[in-house]
Amino acid sequence: DLGESLTSVHAARLQGLNAAETKSWEDILAAAEKVIESVDQTELLAWLGTKADTRENASEVKKDMEKRKGQLIEALVAKGDALLKIGGENATALNEVYSSILKYCDSSDSKVVSFVVDYLMHNNLNAKALKLVVKQVEEKHTKELDTQAVDLLKKLGWKHAASLMESSLPAKFPNDYQPF
Repeated sequence: DLGESLTSVHAARLQGLNAAETKSWEDILAAAEKVIESVDQTELLAWLGTKADTRENASEVKKDMEKRKGQLIEALVAKGDALLKIGGENATALNEVYSSILKYCDSSDSKVVSFVVDYLMHNNLNAKALKLVVKQVEEKHTKELDTQAVDLLKKLGWKHAASLMESSLPAKFPNDYQPF
């Protein structure tokens, strides 16, 4: 099917632009738009709403739809990131991207959580962003996530929690280890 192959081509272009050292956010935005336009979202949502697919080629359809869903989510995240980086008056477009992402996956999904946190911080919903960061920390503990949590705690005015967490960072993530 031509539409499916075009989606794959546009998705590959988008991945290449995202992987580049210096990112051109306008190009990423344009490529993400092409991927989003090439996916039939009505058909995808209808398939996602199907309880049991009894067609003979159900496994092929499932594989194809999961692939399209992944490409669409990746494109929506890229579009959202590009809109946030470009800035300007694009609140409506950002809200549309956010609501579209929530149609296809949970906000704490590993593919979308970084965009969702940035989106929430952009809209000064720091407590919601902190909730997602804490959930990420529980799954995979990194220094970057702890630092992001400290920044969000400071934005919320929770200086006591921020200072406690900040003072524990050197113990959790030492720069070097003492030799035995």
